[in-house]
Amino acid sequence: MNNRHLILLTTTWPFDYGETFIDEEAKYLSESFSEVDVFPLFSLSGKMRTTPNKFTIHKPALRHDSKCKWNLLIEGVLSTAPLFFAIKYFFKERAYKPSRIWNFFTALLIFRASYPTLRKFKTTKNNLAYSYWGDKWALSLPFLKTVSGCKCVARFHGSDLYEEVKGYIPFRKMLFDSLDSAFPISNVGAEYITSRYGFKKLNIARLGVSEAIENPPANNKYFKIVSCSNAVPIKRLDIIAKSLPLLDFPVQWTHIGDGPSLSSIKDLTKNNPPHISVNFKGRLSNSDVRKLYTTEHFDLFVNVSESEGVPVSIMEVLASGIPVIATNVGGTAEIVDKSVGTLIKKDTTPEILAEAVKEIRSNELDIYRINAKERWASMCNAETNYKAFVKLLLSV
Repeated sequence: MNNRHLILLTTTWPFDYGETFIDEEAKYLSESFSEVDVFPLFSLSGKMRTTPNKFTIHKPALRHDSKCKWNLLIEGVLSTAPLFFAIKYFFKERAYKPSRIWNFFTALLIFRASYPTLRKFKTTKNNLAYSYWGDKWALSLPFLKTVSGCKCVARFHGSDLYEEVKGYIPFRKMLFDSLDSAFPISNVGAEYITSRYGFKKLNIARLGVSEAIENPPANNKYFKIVSCSNAVPIKRLDIIAKSLPLLDFPVQWTHIGDGPSLSSIKDLTKNNPPHISVNFKGRLSNSDVRKLYTTEHFDLFVNVSESEGVPVSIMEVLASGIPVIATNVGGTAEIVDKSVGTLIKKDTTPEILAEAVKEIRSNELDIYRINAKERWASMCNAETNYKAFVKLLLSV
């Protein structure tokens, strides 16, 4: 046991249903740090999941979702947080451009609204402040560094890293200047940080999932496709829905997850031909998702997201031996290739997806399933990846 205090900054974890992948990592953090203080940014429901005994969970920093712009404006404007530092970056980063100004002030308001919580952090030089994401809460790290001299690190995934996704992420230089180490979750992410920001104090720290019971064998007439994501535009579930009528064999599509786009996706499936079946499971807990993969047969997992880091949803199906079709975005290509399924181009269409499904179905599915389990073992094993990550954290 290392006598060291960790400050963990999350978006909502352990509240609500999101960031379920932190559940797994938390076990290994608990084994290696004497104390862990968790500061979520906000919570939608106030419902909290079970956490390790050493974890102290603090009240969310924001009273509302960070997307509630009016509430964020009130909390941010009325805050006593530092402000003048932002003027330099407003001009240096040309944040006055119409395409940037919204992102700039949103980031600044989140920082100012959460500042009262930031002042409660008990930081010393021996403490380690760890932001699970490279944006939002991460902007507090430069101030923690200045006040206490504590070590500061951040993970980088997808939307919190690739500026092309959001168009612009403010205060990047300020953040990287404060970091003692950065932990991208993929090779692609590491290359992006080095080439774009010139930052070299980094280590690749992959996410992982625990081993699962192998997905059971087929037991019905349908070719069963499953997907798992929030129903939001970036996940492009409409491409999956529109591809189904292009398949000339019995297919059942099961989708796990909900969100603002779900109603329109359901509308797209109302007039499917008789040989196409759909099953919308809604939001499930992570344990229920994993249980589903071990109790119900699926032939194929599909992810056509426009942007990703390295999808944990794909890691989970690989652990169950389910083949994958995914778009070649972010670090997805590091765990998905022709041995476990197939990659399709980012700018895909329902027609391209349908052809990929037909090709997978025509091949030897058992080989894909064996390879999927092997890919999980070599690249996505939680025990291997998180033990290595904790060693890196302790070395900072």
